[in-house]
Amino acid sequence: MGKVKRRITPNDVVINIGKDAPIPECPIPGESWKEIRHDNTVTWLAYWNDPINPKLFKYIFLGASSSWKGQSDREKYEKARMLKDDDEADTVGCCTLKVENVTAEGNNKLKFDFLGKDSIRYENTVEVLLPVYNAILKFQKDKRPGDELFDQLDTSILNNHLKELMPNLTAKFFRTFNASFTLDDMVK
Repeated sequence: MGKVKRRITPNDVVINIGKDAPIPECPIPGESWKEIRHDNTVTWLAYWNDPINPKLFKYIFLGASSSWKGQSDREKYEKARMLKDDDEADTVGCCTLKVENVTAEGNNKLKFDFLGKDSIRYENTVEVLLPVYNAILKFQKDKRPGDELFDQLDTSILNNHLKELMPNLTAKFFRTFNASFTLDDMVK
């Protein structure tokens, strides 16, 4: 997204421990935890608000090998399976962009608006080369807003193409490279 996540401090973190358990020492002198809870009905040990999208929370859970964690996970997944929750966020990636996520604005400018990784909204208008602009218009032709923009593409096709350009290159690796490059550029 081109944003730098601010550092999480103890003042951001809610801790969940047993009533008789000692409170973990705060690692930064002069600071304290946001809150200490004693809730034995949940499986998280700590959480904080995501610094980029404050509506999201980041959790720390028990280790996957914990028998108590395994039992509560099983109960949680069984309950979720019974609910068949269809209200998940409609996130997209480079291969699953929908026609509605890209709007041609004229003068070779494309407006992107979608929920990406971790449901973080990406909204940006970019000037592109004329062949790219025309290709997007061609891909959108005769499609409805909810249709996939790149309906002939999937991640395996994309990753195979990227590996032809550079050994072991994947879309995920490219995303990480782009984020690192953006961060480095912002720091300079």
